[in-house]
Amino acid sequence: MDRTNDMRKARSRQYMTDALLDLMREKDFESISVNEIVKRARVSRSTFYFQFEDKYCFLNQIIDDVLGDLRRAANPSEQLEKGLEWESHAYYQRHFEYIYDHAHFFQTMLGEHGAPLFNKKFEESAYATYQDIFRKVQADSMGAPLDYFIQYNLSASHARDAFARVAKELLRQNRVGEAVELLDLGLERMPTSQVRFTDTNTYPFLEAYYAASAMGDKEAAAKGDALLREYAQTLIEYIEHYLRFEGAQGDMVSGLIDEKLDQLGDIYYLASYADRKEVVAELNDYYRSLGVSEENLIDGGDKRQQPDSALLPAAK
Repeated sequence: MDRTNDMRKARSRQYMTDALLDLMREKDFESISVNEIVKRARVSRSTFYFQFEDKYCFLNQIIDDVLGDLRRAANPSEQLEKGLEWESHAYYQRHFEYIYDHAHFFQTMLGEHGAPLFNKKFEESAYATYQDIFRKVQADSMGAPLDYFIQYNLSASHARDAFARVAKELLRQNRVGEAVELLDLGLERMPTSQVRFTDTNTYPFLEAYYAASAMGDKEAAAKGDALLREYAQTLIEYIEHYLRFEGAQGDMVSGLIDEKLDQLGDIYYLASYADRKEVVAELNDYYRSLGVSEENLIDGGDKRQQPDSALLPAAK
């Protein structure tokens, strides 16, 4: 009898959860009443109040349950307790797969009418997960205080890099469509207009998009080209700015110019390796403006180094 009651309770709770998420797609949580929840769920008010004190307790419990399940799904502690080496891409993959499988919940919470409470709890949950991981990793090997290290891993720039790492792992599993969706989501949630370009948070996206194209995705190459052009333009703007400095000031920024030229060179050769001839031609025009001779320019057949992803096609 108790088991039957538990099943009935779980079923009614799921109905109410689905009802609340649907309502939050339509309007803000504050404007949603318990009456609307139970009516949409087709349960009685007494069923609701038997389990929850009010709608705030209900929302809080839903969020706690989902984030708790998310932590258990990734479960880095179990791997570490068994004495296994922690693999970040495996953790991130399980993490994103859970979010993908529960997309309706996360899209609702992060959407137009999402609950502000969720963002805070989501960050707290991620912080607790990193604490689980790094307590078991030798602190001396980090080279930085634990709190600083965790905050770095939670930063938007590093988080965007995580999307690309997981996407690459999905590509290695031949899950091309999912990989491209994840790359798109990473740029949607952390757009280049808000999260500044760095080599570590952009180059892996380019590799993954071009790898997906080589594996048959018809739109991935164009997405890679668009991102590469935007990144290249940003680097060129930096270079042109620093080139205006002369004398002692010029000497002070020479290292920065070299750094930006190296980064531009990396994506230049990546474009060549991926056989993106139009992009290479555009970058050749810029290099000519810098006085680079024709013999030092590349075409689609030159390769300096193979990208990290072995999935990219050989240049033609």
